[in-house]
Amino acid sequence: MVKWQGFFLSDHTADVASYSNNRAKNIARQDQQEMTQEAIGRYLMKAFDQHFPVTLQLRNHNDEGVVSPFYHGKVLGFQDDDVILSGHQRRFPMCDILYVARH
Repeated sequence: MVKWQGFFLSDHTADVASYSNNRAKNIARQDQQEMTQEAIGRYLMKAFDQHFPVTLQLRNHNDEGVVSPFYHGKVLGFQDDDVILSGHQRRFPMCDILYVARH
């Protein structure tokens, strides 16, 4: 049993360090400059037509005030007023998008 305690301690230390790093990155992340809905729509259509990857940030914050993460992917298409990005299970409502740029 004593032999395995060293493994548990090192795994726990690595988990705590990873959690601390992720938390620090979340707190340090800032909102990008807000774009107009027209500019966002034009840019997403251009990305869809030319098949280049984009980065987008949503305008929502969680209960602790942490800014939305960045989402990366190619624009696969649009459904109603939602954007579909490669690599993501969810759809992104156009009205919730704060910022979009080439990745």
